[in-house]
Amino acid sequence: MNFPEEMEVGDLIHNINPDKELSVEGNLIFHGRLKNTVSKDLIIKKIKKSEYSKYQERIDREVKATIESLKLKNVLNIEKIVESNNGEYCYIAYEHFTGTLATSIKASLPIKLILFTATEGLMHLHDKCFIHRNICPGNIVICEEDQQLVGKITDLSFSKCLSDDKQASISHDFSENSYSAPELIKLYDSNREFTGKVGDRVDVFSMGIVYFNALTEFNLFERDGKSVEKNILNDDFQPIYKTLNKSKFLKNYEVPLAEQLIKSMVQYDPNLRPTIKQVLNHPFFWSDNQKEYFLFVASQFIQGIPKIKQKFNFKHPGFNDDGQTTWVEALDDEVKKIVETKRAGSHK
Repeated sequence: MNFPEEMEVGDLIHNINPDKELSVEGNLIFHGRLKNTVSKDLIIKKIKKSEYSKYQERIDREVKATIESLKLKNVLNIEKIVESNNGEYCYIAYEHFTGTLATSIKASLPIKLILFTATEGLMHLHDKCFIHRNICPGNIVICEEDQQLVGKITDLSFSKCLSDDKQASISHDFSENSYSAPELIKLYDSNREFTGKVGDRVDVFSMGIVYFNALTEFNLFERDGKSVEKNILNDDFQPIYKTLNKSKFLKNYEVPLAEQLIKSMVQYDPNLRPTIKQVLNHPFFWSDNQKEYFLFVASQFIQGIPKIKQKFNFKHPGFNDDGQTTWVEALDDEVKKIVETKRAGSHK
C-alpha cells in the first residue's frame, strides 16, 4: 500500500498522519510497511526514546518473547524495531491489525470467534511456558485472515517465562489491575511494585473478565461503587447469569454455558480454574453440530441404562437451584426433538 504522504525511518516507511482510533495512551500509531515492499502492511508504534530507555527491559522482554513465539497462531508478531535518525524516537512495527477489542465497535464483530482465536494465541504462549500477565481488551487485536476477523494476543512486555515448578518470579513492575487475578494483586506493595510467584492461571482469570466484558460491555468486578481491585480481592462480582442474559451476542441457550465457563475462569483459588486448553474445549465454543452430537450420544447412553438417570441429579446453570432437576429433564423440548430424530434415524 502506498500512502499519499509518507515518511522513511530506517527500514520502515509509514503514513505521516497517525491513526487516531488506534493511537492511545500517548503512543502514536501509523500505517506503514517495510522499505522495498509493497504488499505487506504493518502497524507502527512511535514512542519516545526516553520512554524506550525507561522501559527497555520490558520492551526487550517483549521482543524476546515474540521471537520465541514466532509463527505461533494468533500471537501478534513484531516485524521490526528501528530508531529515528535523530535518536529521539523508536518505531516498533507489528503485523497489521484493524483495532483492538477495547476500541472496536463490538456490534460488528464475531465476538465468540475473536474470543476463541485470542484464547488460542494465549494457549500457544502457555505451551511455550510463557505467561502474559496483562490480558485485557486493549491487548487483544483484531486481524483479518482468510476473509474473517480473528483475535490475536499482543503486548508481551509483561510476559514471564515459567520455571520447572510452573511458576514465574515477579518483581518491579505491574500489569492492568482491573483485569488482574487476586493472587497478582495481593503481591503489590505501596509503590505499585510486587515480588512473588504466580502461575499461568493468572491469565485464565484475566481472560474470564475479558469474556464477560466482550459479551456485556461491563467489567465483571465493577459494582457497588467500590474499586475493581477491591472487588476482585473480595471475590465480589456482578450477577453473571442476569447480566449475560441481556447480551446481544448470545442466544438464549448459550447463556448458561457462558455463565458456567466464566464462573470457572474467575475462581478465587487459581488451582480451581481450568487450564486455557480446557477453556477452549468448553461446550460454549462447540458448534451446533458438536452440541447436537454430544446430546445424541449422551442420551443414548442415559436412556439405555435407566438406573443411571439418578446419578445425573445436579444443579444446572440457568435452572432452578433445587438440585433435583435431572440432566434429561433439563433438556428443552426443541433439543429433545432433535435427539429423538437422531435416535430414530440411527435404527433405520
